[in-house]
Amino acid sequence: MPMNFGGASFGLLRVPALRPGAAASTLTGPDFDDPAESGRIRAYIRQIVADPFVREAIEVSSGSLARDLAKIDDGREIAFSKLRRVAYAVTKYVLRMSHRPTPFGLAAGVAVARFGAPVGFLAGLPPVKAVRPAMDWLLAAVHEWERLPDVRRRLLLVRNDLATSRGDRLVLPYVRAAGGKVTDFEVSVRDTEAVRVCMDAADRPVSHAELLAELCESFPGVTEETAAGLIDSLVEQEFLVSELPPPPDCADPLGHVIDRLEADHPRTGALREIRTAIGAYAATPPGEGTADLRELVSSMSRLHAGERPLQVDLRAGVEANLPDVVLRELETAVDLLWRMTSDELPDHYAEYHQAFVERYGLGCAVPLGELLDPARGLDAPATYVLPASSRQLIHRPPRPDTARRRRLAELAMTGEEVVLDEASIAALVRHDGTSRPAPDLDVCVTLLADSMAEIERGEFRLVLAAGLGSIGPGSFFGRFTAMFDGLADQIRQIVSPQEQEAVPAQLFYQPNESRSGNVIQVPPILPHRVAVGMYADRGQDGVLGLDDLVVSADTHRLYVHSRSLGREIVPMPFNMLNPYRNQPNVARLLGEIAFHRAGGVSAWSWDGLTDLPYLPRVRYGRTVLFTARWLPAPELRDPNLSWEKWLEALHGWRERWSVPGHVEVVSHDLRLPLDLTAPPHQRLLRRELERDRTAVLAEPPGGGSPGTGWCEGSGNEIVVPLTGRSGTAPATPPSATLDWPRRRHHPGGEWLYAKLFLIGEHQDELLIDRLPALLDRLRPAIDHWHFLRYRDPEPHLRLRVAGTPETLSGHVLPALHDWVAANCAAGSLRRMVLDTYQPEYVRYGGEKAMPAAERFFHADSEAVVRQLGLLRDGVLTLEPELVAAANFMRIARGLGGDDWAAHYLEHIPKGDHHVAFRQHRRAAVRLIDPAGGWTALAAEPGGARLIESWGPLADYAAELESTDPRTRLDIVRSVLHMHANRLLGIDRAAEERAFALFRGVLDADAQRRRFAG
Repeated sequence: MPMNFGGASFGLLRVPALRPGAAASTLTGPDFDDPAESGRIRAYIRQIVADPFVREAIEVSSGSLARDLAKIDDGREIAFSKLRRVAYAVTKYVLRMSHRPTPFGLAAGVAVARFGAPVGFLAGLPPVKAVRPAMDWLLAAVHEWERLPDVRRRLLLVRNDLATSRGDRLVLPYVRAAGGKVTDFEVSVRDTEAVRVCMDAADRPVSHAELLAELCESFPGVTEETAAGLIDSLVEQEFLVSELPPPPDCADPLGHVIDRLEADHPRTGALREIRTAIGAYAATPPGEGTADLRELVSSMSRLHAGERPLQVDLRAGVEANLPDVVLRELETAVDLLWRMTSDELPDHYAEYHQAFVERYGLGCAVPLGELLDPARGLDAPATYVLPASSRQLIHRPPRPDTARRRRLAELAMTGEEVVLDEASIAALVRHDGTSRPAPDLDVCVTLLADSMAEIERGEFRLVLAAGLGSIGPGSFFGRFTAMFDGLADQIRQIVSPQEQEAVPAQLFYQPNESRSGNVIQVPPILPHRVAVGMYADRGQDGVLGLDDLVVSADTHRLYVHSRSLGREIVPMPFNMLNPYRNQPNVARLLGEIAFHRAGGVSAWSWDGLTDLPYLPRVRYGRTVLFTARWLPAPELRDPNLSWEKWLEALHGWRERWSVPGHVEVVSHDLRLPLDLTAPPHQRLLRRELERDRTAVLAEPPGGGSPGTGWCEGSGNEIVVPLTGRSGTAPATPPSATLDWPRRRHHPGGEWLYAKLFLIGEHQDELLIDRLPALLDRLRPAIDHWHFLRYRDPEPHLRLRVAGTPETLSGHVLPALHDWVAANCAAGSLRRMVLDTYQPEYVRYGGEKAMPAAERFFHADSEAVVRQLGLLRDGVLTLEPELVAAANFMRIARGLGGDDWAAHYLEHIPKGDHHVAFRQHRRAAVRLIDPAGGWTALAAEPGGARLIESWGPLADYAAELESTDPRTRLDIVRSVLHMHANRLLGIDRAAEERAFALFRGVLDADAQRRRFAG
């Protein structure tokens, strides 16, 4: 089977700052919980932090802990409770610095790994510190200085393009946090003429003086003081944003601020001194810079108070060139996980896509700001919190897969290690890798081997990270990219291949918590950028403002389109910041749309078996997909047990579940290595389990064998960008229609739109037995009607009736009232709701084609009601999916235009449900006639009546004649989808089986004609 993923020729190697032996001093020590041991605890702490490297790492990461250590150094009194906390804290620091490779201050470092000859590992190079001001410190200072009149008057200002008009208010839906507090509310001001003048004038960067002059000229009676007050107020509330805060892609944040302050400004000199001191501290070798660090932090705190004013990262003193066999093994493992990954969208995103299609249709380009507006658009998807969305999350139970879960349960009982064989793989995969495009992503893996020679011979293990990786290539590299020459260019080459139709654009935003700004400091990687809610010159080449972006949909996904470029764009943030609490809704939606272009790859999942007390290691080939995991016994979390009883419980639990001596305590993405035979580690385990009720225990990577001799015994993680090979990138839709009809039909007009709520299983009965009586009463007074089935917010039928306003109000509505009342009384209906009908113009061919489309909907609705009756009564004995496939063929042939069959075969893949065609091939090929003869179908029981039910297609086909073939294909697919909705109900699997039969017949016919010709 061809591989669906290709690995890059480079990766990010992450290693702990210290070797594992540095943690040996943590294996013995006093009882941290016994006040009588205070003297020994102090001695232990001094010993554990005696390494200057450790001491400097603590100074970088925790000022409060560093101050407590200074007190212990000086012999000052310290409360036992604090002494105890310090002992546990320094133990964890040393364990982290000697085992955990995840970058954090000076505790772990990064290097670039290469794949290919010559192979080798080089250690002992001087590590290098990368130092910059912490963004929470710098932004807090900058926002304070922005308020000063002498500073503000010198700055350029620009309109915050998150601001939107709502009624008589100008609303800013996202406000950054001050002092680290999370905000999830909007701010607003009166949308006066003066405010509009300010915002219009600041569409491009404008000086304070120019803006002031514009206001005074527009309002001659207003004083400069009043006009300046308005500008200051808009800046204060961030409706106008200034150039003073450094952007996330700024290489020299302090230099950025210095350049925008006057040379003689009192803060400029201090900033220059701090910048020089940062350079001097960065030049000191790790472990030799503590004194410089303390002086630097003191200087920065005098200028502006802050607990941790510096961001420090470490370039590790190692180099690695790894054999290509490692890359090939990783590609194979990720390919398997991808084939095991469900294609179902998350509930909140699936509901949003459905709501979008329902509201706007397919191909309609909706301005991004309008879409997210809760009054004019859909609001943000459910679960979005900045600001909180009004949409409610509807949880749908996953489609049951009993056979798959049974196989997983069998595997969970197999012992220490599950080695996946072909039978297990066949039971667990969800698709074959040909029905969808493979995504791009970063994958994080630990490489285990005792020597580089063993790796070359293929004698190694890969251990995938628990979370597998990131949602886009380059995301793990993030802020480390600037530490390596040429790395940004290499990432750009991965995400911007020449043949790609969509345009990748780097996504920038200000996170809600300023401290998170350290994570998003990423250098420029892509030529196009989207800046959300921050200063940007939107007239500059490559800068895409939010006003330039529109959102559209096809049948599977949403996509973002740039008006100015006339192309789809793919927003890419290149960072690992959690989007749920830190990204404004606009940025989070842009990121999700990009991610769901092709979906992702899920880590190994036990599908609901996570409550088992033990889950074994899972391996495929040389790759560990899942590391063995144990749930701690409940008594191990009991704070009331004596130490002796707790130890007894620990030993009993270890013996019962064969828990090894060396484990890792895992809490979310944090891992703490422990030796369960060492008393200090036992006490640390108890403390961690009591403090975190979600913590579990896992084996060391690969169970600890083989080791990491290839990199001189160091722990390691290698992050490798992978790009999808199969199916290329998702096809970019045709240019979305930017100016689309927005006509809506409200009750009392030319359409009457009723939602009929009833139990989903009763819909067919209502359509077959009860609806015809209503239609017989209405037909003389109406032009046409049609229906659809829907599931949200609960199952219902949507009945739409066209006619004159007078007839609909005077005749149809009373008749509908009587019919609904009778059916509610009979228990066939729950209730009725009248609503506004917004035709999906673009989805069905445009405004001119819409009347013909609606007449087709009428004919199709009439046909389906008859067909449902034929099927239920046994007159028509075919499977419903086969009936749907025959209807598909007839509709596609009538509406598809020239070469319609070739277009369908080219653009519709076989898919996961092709097995349905193999099962029914003989009947499908015999009965479904692509040429439109239908002789065999007419001879089937009920076949002639099925054919008689079909309505005319010529008028609608004529309206689609001038449509380009690809758009016409999309239109006809929408028509077929809604036909399946009417006939088969909201049953995705049944619809896909019907499509498989339809496509299989087309393919068989094409092959027959090729051989005959």
